[in-house]
Amino acid sequence: MFKRPRLEAGGSGDVISEMPGPVFADPTYDVTFKMLFGNEEHKNLLISVINSFFFFFGDDQVIEAHLVSQEIPIQYAGQIKTILDVRCTTNRNEEIIVEMQRQYKDYFLPRTQYYMARSLSSKMLEGESSKFHEKLPKTYILVISRENLFARKYSIDNDNLYEKTVVPTIRELGIEVPGNVMHWKYYEINKFASLYRAGKVGLEMGGSLGMKEQWLNFLDKCGSLSTLPGDTDEIIKEAYGIMMMINWDAAKKQAYEKARERELDELHELEREKEASRIEGQAIGKIEGKIEGKIEGKIEGKIEAKLQALPGIKAAIDSKIGHELLKQFFSSFEESTLYQIETYVTTHHDCNIEDIAQEIGLIGSDESSLT
Repeated sequence: MFKRPRLEAGGSGDVISEMPGPVFADPTYDVTFKMLFGNEEHKNLLISVINSFFFFFGDDQVIEAHLVSQEIPIQYAGQIKTILDVRCTTNRNEEIIVEMQRQYKDYFLPRTQYYMARSLSSKMLEGESSKFHEKLPKTYILVISRENLFARKYSIDNDNLYEKTVVPTIRELGIEVPGNVMHWKYYEINKFASLYRAGKVGLEMGGSLGMKEQWLNFLDKCGSLSTLPGDTDEIIKEAYGIMMMINWDAAKKQAYEKARERELDELHELEREKEASRIEGQAIGKIEGKIEGKIEGKIEGKIEAKLQALPGIKAAIDSKIGHELLKQFFSSFEESTLYQIETYVTTHHDCNIEDIAQEIGLIGSDESSLT
């Protein structure tokens, strides 16, 4: 069982005595998050987070939580394996899934919808098609993210909310679908931290943070603190104690360091890919520029050559030289273009070279005069 570390009063919070280097681990890594909330010995922490983040009070309050398998059974060959961070059932026969996500990923928000679908579909068996209203439990997915999830392709205009509740709604009536069993709750730690620093997070009447905000503050700051924030609730002090690395055995420390190293490797690889893409983009741009320049040069050269040939064509037409000879002398022009020039010159006796060039499309009507 966990033994609470010795704390000494001091400053705005409790001071951890004689702790060189980092005192607490960051609880938002997969390994540390499961130490806190996926552990039978600390189910009181999980229950506190569920009740705080979902606002379960009174008859809705979760009193008991039974941890169940993180893996949702595969139902057919080829189905994607689904392993969740924390999954439990409650005393109210509800299912609650808790997911911790550190980095923004394009796929993650859609994946939380897939998790809901997989969880609910796993409750039904063949021959139970008339029992959906009995078999499907209320299912809640709690997503806590270090980076903002509602960003980039999922960004929302003027979004200053670190907490979002998602349920199926009847849009025309603006109400939740009656009998709904699907509930999502999203919390963005970075957005909370930004609003908290700006003094835009509400405090309770006593001037302290509420339990939900204390948990978010814990998840945000734990890995960088050497003292406990003032007015910290006892259950969150327990969470800080579990994250105190001096109490860990070698296996826990190694697992934590590996998790951090994996993320650093991923970030470095992402940076390398971005840099490679940038260099490749520059190279492609240079090549395309050269190719485009050559093409444009060739086109311009051909146009210039045809423009230079127009006075000779006009003189030949004025001299009554026949079409067959024109084809031989001015073979760079298509026959249809030569017919067009012949027709235009013979019907516009006062035309000049610029008029002819405009007629056959070598220059636009707004181009500068040819001299």
